Amino acid sequence: MSYDSLVALRGDDLRYLGEIIYRKESEVIKSQPFSSSTERNKYLDDCKTTYDSALNIVKDIEELYDKYVEDVSKGPIAHQMFSYVEHGVNVSFQVVKNYSVRASFLNKLKNHTDSLSAELAQLDSQIATDVEKLAAKAAKFEEVMMKCLKNYKNPVSAAFSKWVKSNRLTFNQLLKRYKSELGFRGSFESLEEAQKIEVYDEIVRVSGRGNIFKMGIKEVGATAFLLLAAGIMVWDIFTAEHKIETAFRDAAVTAASISGGLLGDVVNAVVRVAIADAIEGATYYALAAGLLASFAGAFIIGAFAGAILDLIFSSGGTAPLSTQGLKCYVAPMPDCVVLARQISYNT
Repeated sequence: MSYDSLVALRGDDLRYLGEIIYRKESEVIKSQPFSSSTERNKYLDDCKTTYDSALNIVKDIEELYDKYVEDVSKGPIAHQMFSYVEHGVNVSFQVVKNYSVRASFLNKLKNHTDSLSAELAQLDSQIATDVEKLAAKAAKFEEVMMKCLKNYKNPVSAAFSKWVKSNRLTFNQLLKRYKSELGFRGSFESLEEAQKIEVYDEIVRVSGRGNIFKMGIKEVGATAFLLLAAGIMVWDIFTAEHKIETAFRDAAVTAASISGGLLGDVVNAVVRVAIADAIEGATYYALAAGLLASFAGAFIIGAFAGAILDLIFSSGGTAPLSTQGLKCYVAPMPDCVVLARQISYNT
């Protein structure tokens, strides 16, 4: 099934996409100028762990579905959870193109899925209200991930992205504007996690992509995953009209070229170009762009990626960032959307 530019692959096709991505990422990692084979193997191991985690999440949910498929009460809930996970893994492959970030995304998805699975195992099928309650919860998250996949690249939001750029709004200013419109007081960073998700979701809505994330914010155990997923989508909206020039990539690659570079040096190299290009909030822009959007195809890779994005999205881009001692590489990653389309067209 195709949703505009993204594709909803299932079963073996989804696993095949993961395998192709892993192979291509591994080849890229092997080509980097590591200081030692030990360092190279560490990056390769991290990449393999991310790939394995995606496969294991799919395998676990398939086993859960098979376990309850004949159960009149639990079967439909297991099917909704199955759909939620498949859509979530599709998003992790096609939207999150940096395996360093994908690791965090998948970990949060697994934690939430494990929580839902435990609830399903403990569910008393004889208590109709409990069955209905869990079914409604599973349906919410199935819809969240379906909408995330379907609405991720919505041409309607282009006008909003142009408005953001023309008004020279920083990421934090954008969040502050819609925080105020929702009536939340205090800084974005001081809000409860559920309120932060509401702010992100409001930006998604006004951009033309519809409400997606806030329907799940009242559910225990979901906020960490929803905050990251919502933050990634709003970052895409925020940067859609900011064309990341080859000069950014060249600066980042140069800073990281000699046996890897310190993250702070890579970011500072890009910031110098960004400031010359008059990009507001250049430091956060350079860091998040390198992790999520790439510098003209080249991404910052490193085990720290998930923790830094969590900090950016939970603070709205205002929390102090420490990059001291963090080493990274800058490398091109495969276009996973193109790979997904190729698989879809050939089946």
